[in-house]
Amino acid sequence: MYKYVVAILLLCCVSIVGCKTRGGAATQSQIVQQAENAGLSNIDKRSNSEIAQWLTKHPDVLAKIGPECSEAMKVADRAWANTTEGRLCENSLR
Repeated sequence: MYKYVVAILLLCCVSIVGCKTRGGAATQSQIVQQAENAGLSNIDKRSNSEIAQWLTKHPDVLAKIGPECSEAMKVADRAWANTTEGRLCENSLR
């Protein structure tokens, strides 16, 4: 019984720590930060078409993040495409 209680407590602690460390401003990528600094706010809440339109109007940002996105895509996993950076990069490379 004691082993089960310890296992459940450990599982709860790991899941709480995992939830706290995912996402957020502290883990924001340099690519996303560059776009936000240039004026693209709330990227995570924007649609892909809104991101693409904004990038079209800001070719200087597109030129800057394009090569970085190409490099990031080389090492990205499948889940990356659903992240803010992944969505921004996919729209920058269209």
